[in-house]
Amino acid sequence: MKIRKATLEDYLKAAELIYQANLDLASLIVGEDTKEKTIEGLAKFFILKGNFLSYENCTIVEIDGNVVGCMITLSHDESETLSHPIIANLINKYKPGTKGYKKYIEPQLEVSESFEGEYYIDSLAVEENYRGYGLGRNLMIYAEKLALDNCCKKTSLLCSYSNDKAYRLYKSLGYNHDIDVKIKDLKYKHMVKLL
Repeated sequence: MKIRKATLEDYLKAAELIYQANLDLASLIVGEDTKEKTIEGLAKFFILKGNFLSYENCTIVEIDGNVVGCMITLSHDESETLSHPIIANLINKYKPGTKGYKKYIEPQLEVSESFEGEYYIDSLAVEENYRGYGLGRNLMIYAEKLALDNCCKKTSLLCSYSNDKAYRLYKSLGYNHDIDVKIKDLKYKHMVKLL
């Protein structure tokens, strides 16, 4: 197993994993309704610098030369700034007052997924055939190291109320549920850990 910084060449597999990690919200992020178009949109952002979904913010787990896991990590301040290109892309597609604007853009403008002083962990996913081998745990530990390297003493993430397995993993690593965050019609547990 190798944990490494993502490269441009990882775009397709990373986009599929980011989609998998965000099944409930992936279409919201890129403003598409089909799985294929959503993954295509995620891949386009992945290869571009200067946005939340960029390879610059992605860590990969590789086994035998195959990408089998990924996560996006960045400080709260970066996450706020790097969300702007994604929202600007949506605004170019869907003007204010349209159905698309209400569906894709308004929910993103109304919520923050992380807060001041936090190093945010997002889109953590491991290929189904590789689950249960500690890869997610290793990615989480790596994220905490990245947080400390970036002078952040607190990590955070959102966990779906329906994902009990992930919740147990985060609890076992010392994460605590502090508040609920609602995105669109879905409620998430905002979880934090002091490092």
